[in-house]
Amino acid sequence: MYNNQFGFRKKIKNIGAIYNRLNVSIVVYADDIILISMEQNSLSSDLKSFIYKTYCLSKFIYGLGCVKDGKELTKEVLRKSRKHMNEYVNFNTGQESAKIEANKDLERILHCSAYNCLISLFIRTQTEPKLYLAFLFKDDPSKNEFVFEPLIDKIKSYNFCVEMENFTQRKTKFISIRDEFKVIKADTNSRSANYISTMHSTSSLSTQNLYSSSLSEELSVFDFSVHSSYNQAYNSQSSVTRAPSFRRSYTDDELNSQEQSVEIELDELNQHESMDNLISLFQSLVVNKITPIYDNGQLPSEMPPWMTFVHKKILDVYTHENIKLFLIRAIANTESIFKPYCKFWYSALIGFLVNSSLCRDLAQMDCFTLDLMVMLLSWGSIQKPDQSEAKLINRLFTLLIKRCYHENRAVLKNNIELIKTMTECWRDMIQVPVEVINNFLTSNDHRKLSTGIQLFGVVLSNGIENYEYPMDISRLDFFKSLINCIKEPSKLIHAPAAEVVGMLLKRFDSHDKEYFENTVSHLFEILREADTSLFITSIHKIQLNYAAISERFMTKLVFFLPQLYGDFKKMCAESILSSIRVLQDPLFKSKNFIDMLTHRDTPIQLICLKMIHETLDKQTDEDLDRLMPHLEKFIHHPHLSCRYQFVLILISLYEIYQFKVNQIGSTSQILNFSKENLLKALIDEDTSIRVMAQNFWTEKADMPSNTIDRMLLIVEKLYSPKTEREFLSYSTNLLLEKTSKSPDYNRLIYENPLSECIFREYNLSADWRRRHEIMTPLFAETVTNTFTESVDLRHNLRATQQTLQFQPTLKNKKKKISHLKLIKLPQLRLKIAKKIAKKKSKF
Repeated sequence: MYNNQFGFRKKIKNIGAIYNRLNVSIVVYADDIILISMEQNSLSSDLKSFIYKTYCLSKFIYGLGCVKDGKELTKEVLRKSRKHMNEYVNFNTGQESAKIEANKDLERILHCSAYNCLISLFIRTQTEPKLYLAFLFKDDPSKNEFVFEPLIDKIKSYNFCVEMENFTQRKTKFISIRDEFKVIKADTNSRSANYISTMHSTSSLSTQNLYSSSLSEELSVFDFSVHSSYNQAYNSQSSVTRAPSFRRSYTDDELNSQEQSVEIELDELNQHESMDNLISLFQSLVVNKITPIYDNGQLPSEMPPWMTFVHKKILDVYTHENIKLFLIRAIANTESIFKPYCKFWYSALIGFLVNSSLCRDLAQMDCFTLDLMVMLLSWGSIQKPDQSEAKLINRLFTLLIKRCYHENRAVLKNNIELIKTMTECWRDMIQVPVEVINNFLTSNDHRKLSTGIQLFGVVLSNGIENYEYPMDISRLDFFKSLINCIKEPSKLIHAPAAEVVGMLLKRFDSHDKEYFENTVSHLFEILREADTSLFITSIHKIQLNYAAISERFMTKLVFFLPQLYGDFKKMCAESILSSIRVLQDPLFKSKNFIDMLTHRDTPIQLICLKMIHETLDKQTDEDLDRLMPHLEKFIHHPHLSCRYQFVLILISLYEIYQFKVNQIGSTSQILNFSKENLLKALIDEDTSIRVMAQNFWTEKADMPSNTIDRMLLIVEKLYSPKTEREFLSYSTNLLLEKTSKSPDYNRLIYENPLSECIFREYNLSADWRRRHEIMTPLFAETVTNTFTESVDLRHNLRATQQTLQFQPTLKNKKKKISHLKLIKLPQLRLKIAKKIAKKKSKF
């Protein structure tokens, strides 16, 4: 920007002469066109007027005629810019190649400057769509005139880096896309409940949750106190880091001073000389209402003419790949403009990703592919791709899985999030590339092995049934490759593999019994040879998705339970819990179970409580009598989860023994035990437990609806000496609970807040004769005060005095007290005289 307007004016004086010279260099042409573009963009009105006068003077000096309609400068700039857009120079082939390349780059800059000037001119002077299409979006091959071909360097090779930052923002974006898609699917699909449960099953892969947890991220990225060399070492696994992003604003002062900002990244494409102006052009087409705006879910039936030109340019097989990259990057920078027309763009953009040599030949997921995929997936909230595009989507899915792996763990997590989002959003059109995933599962590299397991888990969790098997890999061999991962000694491999195997067994058990038996037999061979730790871990992970596996190994699990400690004991207990009802011999009779229940290990105690709750209907009264002394302590357990599970046990016990006729002996003790502890739960410190206990007493315990009957029942049945201290608290609560059923319960007492109320003075009377008056609210307008007179309290006299026996000793506040004056009354003098006579007679 020129800060010195005098120097700028001096340079502008020569513009007319420069444009009329015959032998002018490319550098001067480009410089002058840049100046004209800047004049159109940001110069003041007086300076624009000066430029126009200079132009008129130059026409007069060089004998080119006079100004007639005042549009000569615009027409001249339009003609010159259009001419220089497709003007080529025949360079001397005898020059050095480096010099020729430099001159060709200058020639390309001239074309870009001419196109930028043309854009600036049209944005501020034209509103006719036909003119935009004729000058900015139209090729004429017969005259060798093209729009984008002169702007792009076709020899340059664009290299996109792997994204090494902004993983948190990416993950948040993927999650928001999936959630938005689920909501839309629930509104339109009649099978939404089953579908959403299947979608949520993706997150049920516990190892994948841990893998995607923030605890597994590199903390040094967020630690600004660490030396920068450490962060550089963390990112050194990629030779190129992603360019930083910045926010660039494009302002149009003539269009109601409306400012639109677009956040772009400083990569090679966005640093192109015409990228900023092309973004401004796309925005102006919407602001000037040349492109219609669709709101409220409306979908267009066709694209506007200028967008059709860009669309055909990308689909044209003769268009150079660099030109397509430039246009697609511009589309990604202004995706909100193209989003309503997404159904026309899916095939073009997905086809480019699949067929482009740049995207197809790279071994890793670059930032360009990632940005484009995020844009395509976000368009799913408007409209999904058609079924006719399933082949392209399958090829793209195979390509993304091939490029998914990366040595950097954060990059790999980000790539798996992309695969997960694509699978959930386009699951109906995806075909699983068995060969690619099988290559991961049979790799000797543990990191690739883990990647294959995670990808297989994503596919199974979404219930995809379409698999593409190659000739040399059978269906059973593919599944055995997964099961063989359980033999790996590393827990990072066999734990997620066992969980995915559980998902596979669940699918086979309900759909394919033949493959189920073959798969289970191969699995059992591996588990028989496994050591204790591998066996316990595998069974625990498998039962998370297929609980029936614990039934076949129940005897072995019960045998191992007393011998294990720590996490293995917990996993073994959870495995038994998943199939506890098939256990014939009650586990609660053993001393080991009582030790587990009373030991201060909250996870183990919680599992024991769940076991008791699952088998209450199978236990005898003697078993419950033996457990009650140990269970009673859980009403004051410090952990909420144990108290909550204990209350569930109490509710089940009360429901079982409530209607038993013979309530004597142990039966009566069990009922009293559950009743007393359920009453204590009404005053628990946690709100959820109090609400659950109160709902039980009011809804499931046959609490009378009549207030008097409820009061009698509370006194007769809900009183216990052990809960005497809490009786007043929970009894009043149960009585007042009935008020919540009233239709006026949620109505506000006051219609307006106190800050909006109108206050007026109220004359309060302290007369003793009004002490038995009805206590009507003072603010009731229907009440009239029958006692109009009020007592004057200025003399500090009580209202109980009907007649004044003494003259007030306190005068008005404004006057000072002069002296105390007694009133000589005959009666008082007579009483005093009698008392004096009595005293004298004694003496």
